[in-house]
Amino acid sequence: MKPLGRRARWAVLVVLAVQVIGARAAAEASEFSQLPALRPPRAQLPPAFWEQHRMWFFTGGGLLLAGTVALAWYLRRPLPAPVTPPALQAQRDIEAISQEPDTGLMLSHLSQTTRRYLVQVFGLPGQEMTTREFVAALRATGNIDTPLAQRLAGFLQGCDERKFASDPPAERSDPVTEALQLIEVSEKRLEELRQAAETGKAHERQP
Repeated sequence: MKPLGRRARWAVLVVLAVQVIGARAAAEASEFSQLPALRPPRAQLPPAFWEQHRMWFFTGGGLLLAGTVALAWYLRRPLPAPVTPPALQAQRDIEAISQEPDTGLMLSHLSQTTRRYLVQVFGLPGQEMTTREFVAALRATGNIDTPLAQRLAGFLQGCDERKFASDPPAERSDPVTEALQLIEVSEKRLEELRQAAETGKAHERQP
């Protein structure tokens, strides 16, 4: 048999290469045909609950914290001291020293308590004054009528006399009882002044 020429051998090699490539392509095509069909792409995922509402959480948390701090401050704030009426305070101070011996120190406390009450309710000068100066201020004010001014002057001057007297009189009134009575009479005088002021305002409002 006559051997193939060079061209013939190249032709045979080309045919064989084409067959091999074709067979391999057919095998790969059959493998791809066996794969399951791909699903269509899904839509973009919506934002989560936290991503949608986190601003509200931060705002609500800040308001809750501020409210808690404000409530804690309100509950722990120092409460204002209750205001005691001058007459009640004077009566308490007098009763506190009522059991003390009738000495110069006790009489000094008693007269000072009475004077402090009169300064508060009748608007008398608050600076330090002697008993004579204070009695003059009592008689000069228009809020105290003459009988009450005389009783107050006699009480304060009597306290001074007892404080400095070397031989106290055998018969004398109880200064504690007298001071409490003077406060009661002064309160009645204050009520008269309030009623007079209200009556004056009512007359002014009338056409």
